[in-house]
Amino acid sequence: MPLRDLVIIPLFFCLAVLALQRPIYGLYGWYLVSFMNIHRLGWGYARTMQPALLMAVTTLVGVMLHPKPGFKLTRESSLVLVFWVFTLLTTLFAAYPAAAWQTWINFSKTLLFFFLTIYLIDNYDELKRLVMATTFFLGFYGIKGGIFSLVTGGRHRVYGPEESFIADNNEMALALNMTLPMIWWLAQNAKSFRAKQGWIAMFGLSVIAIIFTFSRGGFLTLILIALLLFKNSRKKFLVISVAGVILLVLSFYIGEHWTGRMESIGEYQQESSAMSRITAWGVAWNFALEHPLFGGGFKVMSPEIYWRYGVQSGIVSHSIYFGTLAEHGFLGLVIYLLIYGSTLSSISRIRKMTSDANVADLLRMIKLSLWAFLFGGAFYEMQYFDYALYLVSVVSAMRIIAEKEFLAMRRSQREAIPAWRPAGISSRPAFGRPPYVVGTKPLR
Repeated sequence: MPLRDLVIIPLFFCLAVLALQRPIYGLYGWYLVSFMNIHRLGWGYARTMQPALLMAVTTLVGVMLHPKPGFKLTRESSLVLVFWVFTLLTTLFAAYPAAAWQTWINFSKTLLFFFLTIYLIDNYDELKRLVMATTFFLGFYGIKGGIFSLVTGGRHRVYGPEESFIADNNEMALALNMTLPMIWWLAQNAKSFRAKQGWIAMFGLSVIAIIFTFSRGGFLTLILIALLLFKNSRKKFLVISVAGVILLVLSFYIGEHWTGRMESIGEYQQESSAMSRITAWGVAWNFALEHPLFGGGFKVMSPEIYWRYGVQSGIVSHSIYFGTLAEHGFLGLVIYLLIYGSTLSSISRIRKMTSDANVADLLRMIKLSLWAFLFGGAFYEMQYFDYALYLVSVVSAMRIIAEKEFLAMRRSQREAIPAWRPAGISSRPAFGRPPYVVGTKPLR
């Protein structure tokens, strides 16, 4: 058995055993598969052992053996649930039922752990540990891709693991752009100097990896993230310093091939790849006009649909927005947009409720990650990207925790303020009515 398999296989079995005792370890195992796709790094049985199924079963069994009291739906999770039900309806009327049902099943698996994340994370410490782990799972490919680019002189594109959400270079660029704010948050809140340097190194290598995916949409999203990080960072000098070092390193590796590809952004009319996206958006829009209620279901953007509108080639919509529109109609797109709009709104609300400065900073970075998805996703068909949904689940969990702590604080404030009564008023209620009490509002 290959050495990598000797590490990967026991790791998943250990996580499976731990998940039976503490289901939260099942989350780590699931996201290790979903984000890092660590089993794809194996060479033998590890590639075909179906670790996702193992993690799902053991986590659900662990939840049944060690249930937690209740489950609270937030506004965001309610919208996700509504969207899931709506996709079931669109799948029932799908243009290509076999492909649609398979995609709906995969989407349902993602949503299972979306809700399990909200259910299992009930305090900030657990949430921070999960964020650290999931950031490393994706940041690993930033380290790997950055080192690969430096060693090879930037002559080759950076790709993700095969048969994953981030297999394509464009998808890889989007995922790493979404991860950059989370890496930055971890670097700013590292407890030791070595840990801080490690996270900053991951940040720099991830930027290099994004550059050498040769993704134009990834490059534009990177510029957006850089500007937002500078605007939202309390240590602007550090941002400038890190950016300066990265640019200095890149100056030795960026060649004419890379610059020529980026320059084509401004000449999209003459660039076939850019024009194919615009054509795909037009096909998706025209199809949605003909099927406004339920769209065509999952995987509707096929060569046959393109041929119907006089386009000879094309298989995807090249956009989270036009993709959702074609697959689920206008109502489906509205629900989809409400999920992320509600999440961004909740981030602002939670920041006002929490007294933890680290949590407030984390919320700020999650907001940047979501903006990276909403901007960069306009160029790629990644509307069901599990990392974006994971961030929504994290915000939902934080909202529940923040509301619980806020109510506990108000309760303790009320109990700390003694009741006041005018002289001569008995403490016993007269005729069954409560005594006269003032001063029950929380301190401001």
